[in-house]
Amino acid sequence: MFGVGDLPPRNASAGQTGRGFESPARTPIVTLAAISMKEETIEKTKKFVIPTFVILLIVGVAETMLTSNEFGMSDLILGTLLIPIIILSIAMSTYWILLTVDFWNIYEQIDIRLWTKIKTGFKFLIWIPGMVLYFFAVTQGLLSIYNRTVGEQKLTVISGQIIDKDEFTSKGTTRYYFEINDTRLGRNIEIKVGELEFRRFETGDSYTTERTIGALGLIYEMK
Repeated sequence: MFGVGDLPPRNASAGQTGRGFESPARTPIVTLAAISMKEETIEKTKKFVIPTFVILLIVGVAETMLTSNEFGMSDLILGTLLIPIIILSIAMSTYWILLTVDFWNIYEQIDIRLWTKIKTGFKFLIWIPGMVLYFFAVTQGLLSIYNRTVGEQKLTVISGQIIDKDEFTSKGTTRYYFEINDTRLGRNIEIKVGELEFRRFETGDSYTTERTIGALGLIYEMK
């Protein structure tokens, strides 16, 4: 005979006691099914996100190869958009972590090994500078497209004293630049020049040429 205190809870079932409800142990079949569902969802998301990122990168790199912008483009990004780029990079690095099976295995305590946690944290830290470089390149390309396609494109006389000369060699190709103090525009301007002009003019000489100024007030030249 059971006493009143010996009766099991009215809604008790296997694996439950009068002290509270206990979740049944996760079986290997349930664990494998959960992992399989997560992997399927993650792969579907990647099929949309990764191509989008690749297309944006191709557009940015292609624009950089086709258009020569003054260094003011980089100054604009670093001076105005650097903080938003860093914030976006941290957010996207977090998003990439959410697209990994390792994260969800840790979150649901399917895999709580120390190595898995270290590996996931390391990926997050590595992706942040990678995302910063990515968004910098994409932003530069998109701003360059905007600068040379939107609004009035003005052919402008650039005139002033050469205050610096630079030459850069990459993959066997040398590019030559003058930095000119243009008092009319009120700023120093970096422009690409040919080798003959680079050799003919010296620092301190006066130099005059024509360049196109785009929607952002930045000089550009199609390569």
